[in-house]
Amino acid sequence: MTKCSQLALAILLALVVSSAGAAEKARLATFEKAPGESYFALCLIPDVQASRHAHEVVVLVDTSASQVGTFRDDSLTALASMLGNLDKGDKVSLMALDLQAVPMSEGFVAPTGEAIKTAISKLQARVPLGATDLNAGLRSAMASFAKDSTAAKSVIYIGDGISRANLLIGEDYTNLVKDLAASKVAVSSLAVGREQNVQILAAIANLTGGMVQVDNGAEGVADAAGKVMAKIADGTVIWPKSVVFSAGLTDTLPKVVPPLRLDRDTVVLGKVSAAGTQEITVKADLNGKEIELKWTVRPEASSDDFAFLPKLIDDARADEGLSLPTLGSVGLKEARFITNQSAEELTKLGHAALASGDVPGALSAAQAALARDPNHPGAKALKAAAEKAVSTKRTDGKSAFEEDRTQAPAGVYFVDFEAPEAPAPAESSPLIDEVLAQPERILDTTEKDRKVQEGLIKARVEKELSDARDLMGSDPDGAEQQLKTTGEIVKLSPALSAEVRSQLLSQIGNAIREARRQSGVVKDKIAREREREAQAREQLRVVRDLDLKTQKLKQVMDRFDALMEEGNYQQADELVRPEVEKLAPGSNIAAVVNASGQLQRYDSEVQAIRLMRHRNYVASLHQAEVALIPFPDEPPIVYPSAEKWEEISRSPWRSFRSSAVDIAGKGKSKE
Repeated sequence: MTKCSQLALAILLALVVSSAGAAEKARLATFEKAPGESYFALCLIPDVQASRHAHEVVVLVDTSASQVGTFRDDSLTALASMLGNLDKGDKVSLMALDLQAVPMSEGFVAPTGEAIKTAISKLQARVPLGATDLNAGLRSAMASFAKDSTAAKSVIYIGDGISRANLLIGEDYTNLVKDLAASKVAVSSLAVGREQNVQILAAIANLTGGMVQVDNGAEGVADAAGKVMAKIADGTVIWPKSVVFSAGLTDTLPKVVPPLRLDRDTVVLGKVSAAGTQEITVKADLNGKEIELKWTVRPEASSDDFAFLPKLIDDARADEGLSLPTLGSVGLKEARFITNQSAEELTKLGHAALASGDVPGALSAAQAALARDPNHPGAKALKAAAEKAVSTKRTDGKSAFEEDRTQAPAGVYFVDFEAPEAPAPAESSPLIDEVLAQPERILDTTEKDRKVQEGLIKARVEKELSDARDLMGSDPDGAEQQLKTTGEIVKLSPALSAEVRSQLLSQIGNAIREARRQSGVVKDKIAREREREAQAREQLRVVRDLDLKTQKLKQVMDRFDALMEEGNYQQADELVRPEVEKLAPGSNIAAVVNASGQLQRYDSEVQAIRLMRHRNYVASLHQAEVALIPFPDEPPIVYPSAEKWEEISRSPWRSFRSSAVDIAGKGKSKE
């Protein structure tokens, strides 16, 4: 079952009003597919009173690249509205989620006050980048709760639910929802974004006792959604411990009955084999206390409104119902709508296949449509027509229609057109009815042949006009070319009367003019989109450059801090400080590094000089003390004789020394 906007809208409405009346606490709707084979949908509402209980709420706000512009504004508006409407006794932990969950608040804080305001400011300063890992986010939120806490645990996710970084499928999804339920963590979501995966959010909420709301972008919706999410976060969840169904209710899905809430019903699907009164008994945990719930309900008469149940239940058996998005009875109705829409689309494909001569394909499409909606009139008629076409095949493998085509006179040719789109389920298909009303040989006369060809051409033109209108919004030039081709076929077709040909050409001409008008609109739209994409790319480039610069600055600062801690002030000042000034000139960081680096370096050098001075001072005093030590004159000093002194006085060395220090000039004496 695929996602659709109607499911989102229905769940939004379900949050505004209760999904069932106060007097009706259980309902058992059924559909009998065949004698002895009946399916049921059981809706349960617990009839208990719960007192006010403290809650711990983890708010996960998606900050991936998809949450920009108005979507980010709506998320922040809804967040502020929700926090303002939470109970004063609640505790809130705010996290930003993209590739991982990053705490914005210091643990659990009050929903109002300076602590949460600081956390919101940090969230607003976070740049939306990357993709979302919903699995990692929900597991981080689950791990943030204290194991010994007695408060009720709630997780509120605000985002589009699209987990591109880690697809939430298979065992990852199964293990996640089982762990959330085992930890008694109720997960509710507010879907915000251009694309919304409401189905996965509804499935998680269904299995964990949560709810889902959708922001459709209208004015004032975000603020109102925040108020509703506050009530959801403070809602009471009942966690089943054991469930006993009557013997008449079998093959129940989900295998483990989902948690129950007081503000919506809980849906269980399965098979029913008895027409009598059925009983359901549930032993559950309500705010730490064990309670017992009982329902007695009588199966309703089989209704075609629930003909979708067999297909829905068969598909859900693959994972034991863990992916069922049946979030209350309203979600069940939307599952019916989606299944019926699938049957309608298959019926249309079958019509096209039948018109093109693909009888086996038409029969397969009809059978698939009837498997989804056994009472679909268009699918029934399509199946009958396909079976009749098979039975009228000749032994040579050609139908009567094919034989008429091969025997057509020169200048006359047939044009294959698809059948018109299937009408609403309440009406039968005129084309199929016409085929069923014909005798064994479909084309008996030339006039009948012309009328059938004329009808097929008109149907094809109507379909081409419809397709062209759908295509105009994205490719008006292609739509115009397609219409011109259709116009040429209409002009050359001999099966059309002059009046019908003129009417069809007029319709095609009007559509061509509309396509030309739309061409300018689309081109202008594409130009604006490209401009926005260029701006986004430029913004992303700036953010990346800033991130690289920040990382490089961090590395340089880490090196600076390491050198300062090691006492290498000279290297920090001479080698690292200039790099900081290059990366962040004029910044506070550069100023601090410049001042602290030089001051600490000079202070260290002064301390070294003072230490050296003190050491040398003490050493000088030591030498003075050493100089005071007397020494004896034994052996005595013996001076040389007078002749020796005379010899020394007349030595060349004395002359050299005298000349070296003589400052008198060597010029001639004055007479």
